[in-house]
Amino acid sequence: MVQLAEAWRHRAVDGFRAAYRKTMRGCAAYPVSKKQARMMVAFFTLEKAVYEASYELANRPGWVDMPVFGTDGEPSQFRGVASSEPGLYFVGREFMYALSSAMIQGIGRDAEHIARQIATTSRTGAPARA
Repeated sequence: MVQLAEAWRHRAVDGFRAAYRKTMRGCAAYPVSKKQARMMVAFFTLEKAVYEASYELANRPGWVDMPVFGTDGEPSQFRGVASSEPGLYFVGREFMYALSSAMIQGIGRDAEHIARQIATTSRTGAPARA
């Protein structure tokens, strides 16, 4: 069953990426560089996944079982890095690092921290120190 689910996921992601590339090709906003285009499409794929998860959480919360929330309903995390799920991150939560973490003036600092965590983890396979 896991193999079927993985195969379906690959087809869905590949289909999304192919449709995006086909639609955007020739558009002035689409990067000429293949590397930049791959990075942009990868970002939009991630954005789509986050959107879909957010939609399901808002409209069908019973369908989504995420063991990352504590008894208070808040994510179990330290500075945006999920405690129990490697590769899961949060931004925009109150007091993630400071009072301003949930405000526009503080989210950039927290997002930068998360970006460093992701970059370090993808390079080394181990999370950076918080």
